[in-house]
Amino acid sequence: MEGWMLHVVMVIRDFFMQLNPAVYYITDHYRNAPYVLVRLSAAWQPMGGRDLYLARTI
Repeated sequence: MEGWMLHVVMVIRDFFMQLNPAVYYITDHYRNAPYVLVRLSAAWQPMGGRDLYLARTI
């Protein structure tokens, strides 16, 4: 599995993508939808793991 798709509020999605673009991103398909894609290979780094936990708790 390369990544996850998370359902999030658009404002939080944009915040996460600014906070850590190596982990959180979107494609054109998701640009107008309340989802963010998560690169698992980057998410399990020390910073990414904490970010992923934060995403699940919001």
